[in-house]
Amino acid sequence: TRATAGTEVRDDEGIAARRARAAWRRPTPTILLPSGVLRIVDGFPRSFSRYVLLTAFGRGGMGDVYLAKQRVGDGERLVVVKTLRGDLAADQEYVRRFLDESRVVTQLNHAHISTVYEAGVIGQDHFLTMEFIHGVNLKEFAAALPGPLEPGLALVVADGVLDALAYAHRLR
Repeated sequence: TRATAGTEVRDDEGIAARRARAAWRRPTPTILLPSGVLRIVDGFPRSFSRYVLLTAFGRGGMGDVYLAKQRVGDGERLVVVKTLRGDLAADQEYVRRFLDESRVVTQLNHAHISTVYEAGVIGQDHFLTMEFIHGVNLKEFAAALPGPLEPGLALVVADGVLDALAYAHRLR
C-alpha cells in the first residue's frame, strides 16, 4: 500500500509482479506465485538438460512433479516437469505405462487440460513437460470459501472436468 495525494492506493499486484520478476531472474529461497509463496527445498534449483528444476511439487503413483524454468527463444517460461520415479525406472511395466501416458497426453488439446509441450528421455529419465497454470487448485479455492461451494459453481466446475475427461477418452 502506498499513499498518493492523501489517499491510500493498493499496489499489491505491482509489488507481486516485481517480486516474481526478481525471483525469475535469479535463484532464491522462495518463488512468489499468484497462489502464494512456494518454498525452494534443499537440492534445488538443479539442472535437468534444458530445464532448471526449481522445486518439487509432489509425487504421484508413477512420477515426481517439479516446477521448472525452460528457455524459449530469448526468454524463459515456467513449466511443470513430470518424471518417472527413479524406483520404478527399472520396471518395464511402469516404463510402458509412462510411455503410453506420454503418447496420449501429447495429443490432447482442450481448454480444461494442461498442454503437454514435450515427452521424451533425458539420460535415463523419462519425462513430460507441460504448461504451468498460475493460480490455485480447486482444493485451495474451496478451502478459502466461507462455506460450501455453491451448487451452480460446483456444476460449472464438474461440467468442465467431465468435458475434458470425455474428450480424453474419445482420443484413446
